[in-house]
Formats: sequence, C-alpha cells, structure tokens
Amino acid sequence: MKAIKLNPIVLGILGVMLAPAAVFAANDDIVNESQSEKSQAQETTASDPSSIVPNLKENKAPLTVNKGNFVAAPIPFSNPTIDYGLAGLVGYFYPQTDEQKSVQPPSVTGIAGFYSSNESWGAAVGHASYWDNNNWHLKGGVAYTDLKLPLVSTELIGIPLAVDWDITGYGALLELERRISGNWFVGLNGVFIDFEQDFSVDFSSIHFDLRNEIISAGLGAGIIYDSRDMPTNPYDGYYFKLNGTVFNDAIGSDTNFESYSLEFDGYFPVHESVTVAYKLKGCMKEGEVPLWAACRLGLRGFSATQYMALGAIETEAEARWRFHKRWGLVGFVGAGKLDDVNHVDKSDDIIPSYGIGVRFMLQPAERINLRLDYARSSNNNSAVYFSVGEAF
Repeated sequence: MKAIKLNPIVLGILGVMLAPAAVFAANDDIVNESQSEKSQAQETTASDPSSIVPNLKENKAPLTVNKGNFVAAPIPFSNPTIDYGLAGLVGYFYPQTDEQKSVQPPSVTGIAGFYSSNESWGAAVGHASYWDNNNWHLKGGVAYTDLKLPLVSTELIGIPLAVDWDITGYGALLELERRISGNWFVGLNGVFIDFEQDFSVDFSSIHFDLRNEIISAGLGAGIIYDSRDMPTNPYDGYYFKLNGTVFNDAIGSDTNFESYSLEFDGYFPVHESVTVAYKLKGCMKEGEVPLWAACRLGLRGFSATQYMALGAIETEAEARWRFHKRWGLVGFVGAGKLDDVNHVDKSDDIIPSYGIGVRFMLQPAERINLRLDYARSSNNNSAVYFSVGEAF
C-alpha cells in the first residue's frame, strides 16, 4: 500500500493518508521488545529486501483487530495540506506456504478511508501481489476523493491571495514490475483520473489546464533499482526510480501531456545507532498539463499545493539517531527549485526546508516508526507533521 509516486494531487494526497494506515497495522506489542521480534526483523530483512508490505496477519497489537487473515487498524494524522484527521484500513492477507514466506511478502487486498478536519475525505481499494520468488510485483487500486486544498496565487493583484481548490472525483493506478537482475526491476504503469474541480475565485493560468472537469488517462514505463535493507525504514542501501508516463487522447485523455520523474534515495549507517539518509528528486511536465499533474516540492514546512510548476528539483538530507531502545531523534535540511512556475516571485527562488523530529518505534520487526516533525521553510512558513512511517 505505497503512496503513489506519479504525483497526481487527487490520488497522491489520498495515498499519503492511506499508506501509513497499511503500515500502522503492523504494530506489534509496544510494551516489550522481545528476542522473537529481533529474530523476525532479521528474517524479514533477509527474505525480501524489496518488500514494503510487512506480514501483518501474525502480529498482535493493542490498536489493531486481527482475526484470521484479516487486519483492521486506525491511524491519526496531521499535515499542513488537509489539517488533522483519522484514517482507517481493513486488509486481507492471502495465505502462503513456508517456501513462499521465505522469499516474498504476502499478497494483500485492502479497503481504506480517511476524513480530515477541513472536511476532506476519501476511500480506496488496493491490491498488491508478489509471485515467482518475488520476481513479479503487481500493485494497483481505485480511489474516490473529495478534497479541500489550499492554493496561493500572486498573479491576480500582485500580492499573496489565498485560493481554495476543491476536487471531487475518482482515479485508478496499476503498476507491474519484473526483476531483470539482482535488485534491478523494469515496470509498466497505467493511470486514469476523472474529477471535477472548482476554485474559490476565477483566475487564469499561464501553464496549466484549469477546466472544471478533466479526464486523464496515461501509460508509462520505468526502471527501478532497490537495495534497501528494509524499505519501511532503511538503515543501508539505495533506491532509484526513473519513470515516464504519456497521457494522450488516443487512450481517453482530455489533454495530451508527458510526465517524467526521477528519484534517488541513499541510506548510510555511520554508527550502529545513526543513519544518514539522502534524497534527490526531479520532475518535468510537457504539453497541456492539468493542475493535478503539476510538479510539486515534497519538502516539509509548507502545504503540498503551495509550490507547483512544470519542473522541479529538490534534495534533502536527514540524520536519524536511535538514542534509546525505541526512541529516536532526527534533524533534516533540504532545498528545492521550481521551473516554469506561475508565481513570478518564486521562479528563481531556492526554497529551503529544515527541522527536527521525534520517533517512536511501534513495530521493531518492520522498523515502523511513529513520526512527529516540526519543519520551517521560506517566508516564515512552518508546519507540524504527525504520521506513521519515515518521510522518505
């Protein structure tokens, strides 16, 4: 149940809410860290270094409901884009043989939803399958959302002006990946989005298609390298993904445009209790780009919709210190730059981001952390984040 990487606002924000819910269901007993948990962590790491879906059905946690292969869990959240709220997940984990357990994660189907204090809400059905000794991955889902998003524009009267962006509609995503050698995968993806949008004020856009109703359909391909020791919270390894998706009227899209993305993450253990993590991301759009598909800066310290453009690049470094059993501290700093942005006062800016955070490890076997971050950015922006799972 991974957050969608193609960067559509409609599905992306829902993914951010729902992916932690899936991970949260992996909570083990948060009172005692036993030797069996340590053994399970070693087994999980050795058996499948590329899995992001832990085997939750065998875990027993005070905040989850487990019955057979079914798991249900809640997760609170807080972020500057849709405020605070609650997400929930019900998942079914398909049975595995002992041989399958040793080489690949379990296949899972889940139903999830969320509601936030700004009256945004959404629901989704997702599925992930793994087979042939973890050489094949199939992930997909459909979602319906009603989002109330903040925008900021300076094009109207030359001063900052708050604009509300309401989105209602549904979308679907499908990804198929095949291992080609070692940690290298190649993949194909398809995305379909149909929604209506409304703005609190009328304004034009230099670069983006702002029609009220948009259908977007795209097909793409990518190449992936993943050597992380535990993708839910890596201490060592690398992740690389290069992806391109084409949206065209020949496959049902209202607008013709191209989307390209690049991501590289590195994790370096500098001490047995200290990990330095590094991120580099790039994004480029060409053609009749709808606003949902805009490149965004994924840094912390501002709303996800504050910086949107046809091109973006960002980098971030984070030091993670596990100072006492399940407790940890982090410090992070990053910067990003936009290209072809409507807000002329932001076109040449280097946008900084920095902050600190506290971690509590809910599930040692999967290294799943409860995350509380405070971040600051340019123009005295600040934000608090509360969720499950690391920022990257």
